[in-house]
Amino acid sequence: MKKIDFTYSAATIQRRFSLIREVELSKNWYQILLDEEFSLMVIAEKLAMPNDRHKVIASLDLVTNRYWESEELLEVGLIREMIEQAVPLHLQQP
Repeated sequence: MKKIDFTYSAATIQRRFSLIREVELSKNWYQILLDEEFSLMVIAEKLAMPNDRHKVIASLDLVTNRYWESEELLEVGLIREMIEQAVPLHLQQP
């Protein structure tokens, strides 16, 4: 499998992304960045390379997750409703 390096310029990060959080992993600092317009979240190295680009180590397309999240929340709501209406076994009459 061929590895393709993915980077963003410092200008692109400044223009497109909001900084969510900075984290240290294995003695390297990374930024968790959100592009709200394209529903994209990336983790990129905090320090730019000599060519003023930031290496991206992970990305997540949030559009796909939004559908599944909605379904999960719907299921959680149904389960919560069933639990709230349930009578504990020790209180049930025979």
